[in-house]
Amino acid sequence: MSRFTCRELVEHELAHLNPRIEGKTIRCNSPSTGYHRRPPFVVNLEKCTWYDYSTGRGGNVVQLIRLLHRSGYCRGSKYVSSFSYPIHQPNTYQHRHTREQVPYSEFTFREIVVGGIYNRTNSSRIKPYPDVPDYDGDPTAIDCYHSGFLHTGDFQKYAIEHNGRIAGYNGSVWVDWLTFDIDCGTDLERARGVGLKVYDRLLATGVERYNIRIYFSGNKGFHISFKDPIFDEVNGYESTPEKVRQFVHALTSVVVGSFGNVYTDQNGKTHSIIDPAIYSCTSLIRSPNSRHSVSGLYKIPLSEPEFQYRTIDEIKKMAATQRNLYN
Repeated sequence: MSRFTCRELVEHELAHLNPRIEGKTIRCNSPSTGYHRRPPFVVNLEKCTWYDYSTGRGGNVVQLIRLLHRSGYCRGSKYVSSFSYPIHQPNTYQHRHTREQVPYSEFTFREIVVGGIYNRTNSSRIKPYPDVPDYDGDPTAIDCYHSGFLHTGDFQKYAIEHNGRIAGYNGSVWVDWLTFDIDCGTDLERARGVGLKVYDRLLATGVERYNIRIYFSGNKGFHISFKDPIFDEVNGYESTPEKVRQFVHALTSVVVGSFGNVYTDQNGKTHSIIDPAIYSCTSLIRSPNSRHSVSGLYKIPLSEPEFQYRTIDEIKKMAATQRNLYN
């Protein structure tokens, strides 16, 4: 039987994701999200480990095969049976594995990232921060992000023990504000159309208007965030992100049907209109009143009439400065 090196195996499996070799690493587009600007998927050829900066997930080569082929452990083992490079098994923090709901009072930590979504190496970025950060009043805040979920102190301990890295962490989480990240590339009118449908759908399910927040993302889309007691039964578990994904899919499957559920970018790549990657355990989302480094515009809150009736150009002009609407 022929033997494969880590490099040969990875180059073969990632060939369709535009890989490029950078020293002892291979960088390519994300197989999970399709994200391609500054390709976020990195493979360490020495340790044969990988990390996807767009989802906050990582692992070894067996897990990489499973990710790429969407299959179980047995098929992964089949691919690696002729693999001649030692597989590095990262240390794993022994967080609580429990089927019991962790109480809300323990969820006080968020990951706060400043200066770009890839700036996730300092463990001090995970701190007690129960509220959604809003940078109104700090016009120098550029590309700031925060955790989509609230975490317990286990998250901070894991990052400290792993030198700031969070790959492999899958502890219990709590969703306070659930966000729909709606992006249609350069077609902001289409994104707004999907957003209005999502907004109406939330109202139809009984979510109160005062519990829904609308934002222009600062670049190519809109964010709609809401909170509701509907999550009380699924919050506080390791399975919470998966339950949230199921809820989002059920709520939006009808909504995006009339618009198509994907869009095609200028490079011919397809992407989901409602980004599913932000519902992973360690995902990030852009913080309100943070300035986008590419467009120079801020992520700003919008009232329902503004979202519905202002022109896209008017919304962009509003986003030239910070706004305080919900605080």
